[in-house]
Amino acid sequence: MHDEAGSDPGALWALTTAAALYLPGVDHASIIVVGQRDIIRSPASTGREPRFLDKVQQRYVKGPGLDAVCEHQTRRVDDLSRETRWPNFTTIPQGAD
Repeated sequence: MHDEAGSDPGALWALTTAAALYLPGVDHASIIVVGQRDIIRSPASTGREPRFLDKVQQRYVKGPGLDAVCEHQTRRVDDLSRETRWPNFTTIPQGAD
């Protein structure tokens, strides 16, 4: 999502919550926004796990959420332990907590 003035935080929270509740296979959700000068922020998430993963993506400027935003395509990660597309993203979350 590209940053737009006037985004409604309540609507963004409702969207992430609905995704986690109603989409098959979705346990957690977040929204990543890329603003001017490529500033990355996460205005809504369903909990600690997606917020942590968003911070990892912000740190390395790589990951499924950022790819989805930049390439306008959905990214799905079924198992982080077997994921190879984003090495920095996938190794840190496995050992964190």
